[in-house]
Amino acid sequence: MLKSAVIGVGNMGSKYASLLQEKKIHGMELSALTRLRSPYREMLQPSIEAGVPVFESADLLFEAVESGEIDLNCVIIATPHYSHEEIAVRAFDNGLNVLCDKPSGVYSRQARNMEEAAERSGKVFSMVFNQRTLPIYKKLREIVQGGEYGAVKRVNWAITDWYRPEKYYTSNSWHSTWAKDGGGVLLNQAPHNLDLLQWICGMPVRVQAFCHDGRFHDIEVEDDVTAYLEWENGATGTFTTSTGDAPGLNRLEIYLEEALIICEDGKLRIGSVLPEMGMKERDYRASSEDYFSMSLQVLGVLCDEQE
Repeated sequence: MLKSAVIGVGNMGSKYASLLQEKKIHGMELSALTRLRSPYREMLQPSIEAGVPVFESADLLFEAVESGEIDLNCVIIATPHYSHEEIAVRAFDNGLNVLCDKPSGVYSRQARNMEEAAERSGKVFSMVFNQRTLPIYKKLREIVQGGEYGAVKRVNWAITDWYRPEKYYTSNSWHSTWAKDGGGVLLNQAPHNLDLLQWICGMPVRVQAFCHDGRFHDIEVEDDVTAYLEWENGATGTFTTSTGDAPGLNRLEIYLEEALIICEDGKLRIGSVLPEMGMKERDYRASSEDYFSMSLQVLGVLCDEQE
């Protein structure tokens, strides 16, 4: 049984701690808490009464580990972004496994420092990108990476269903500030989509992005982003996200050499070139005498998460 500490018991940390308290995570038990405030203290009172210690900071927790006062196997980090690196590195230095809520850091150097500390320690290091576990994205990756329909040609992803009212940004002193949060929609909401994009289609080699700070909200960080992407094989794409569009949508289009896949509303729809063209698209393009053929007008539902 892995003895686990949750560092940073706020909105997300309280969810992780509650899962452990309710024994919903096989092989893990709640063994310590830090930065615990109301109303989350009331939520976790059963664990506190059962003897789970509460520390005011990560430093005090690690001091207890280093002195032998408390025995731990791993930590779950759910603190403000800038602190992820420091806490993770200290955890690795103490021989602890680390599960860190996204993002790994505000700067790329922070992420690399965490990876390097994990490698030195030989311990397990993982980031919380839970959308990889959704069946629809697992199936989409299987199709794209499987190669049945050829290489990626174009990707368009519009994710504007991360809508947030003004109150969201004023609910916490560190939200939506460069000094404490480190960024806006790209660092708080869309990291999930950015992770899925490279997981499914591979890492782009060139990116040009336009980020608008405080376009829809009274904040100093970005809440509206449009990016242009290029892959090594010549594929291109766009990535658009915001927290100020209503109604929003989440629509991912992946154009492969021999098919078009659309992921939207919990469904994968796919249209294959072969049944209509009778040959590879490249060959059809080179030989067809039909100037205005409209292909793939109907896409069949391949996967439905609701079923």
